[in-house]
Amino acid sequence: MDKDFVQFMLNIAPHYQEDIMSAAQYLIEEGRQKGLPEGEQKGERQMALTIAKNMSEAGVALNFIKQVTQLSDEKIATLELK
Repeated sequence: MDKDFVQFMLNIAPHYQEDIMSAAQYLIEEGRQKGLPEGEQKGERQMALTIAKNMSEAGVALNFIKQVTQLSDEKIATLELK
């Protein structure tokens, strides 16, 4: 949400301040709700990569690492596995 836009709207329509702020809060919350799943997915992918690397360093077989982490061959290839 662009703060300058909200301030502009408040300046040109001060008698609608409560409605403008409610709309801004709604849009902020909507954006937050959309961003949470994306952030969670990114975190899960990063965790899977870290686990795969740790498993490899512990001597776990590559096929088992792929099965457990469900990482693609391409993602596995990006890791510096032993």
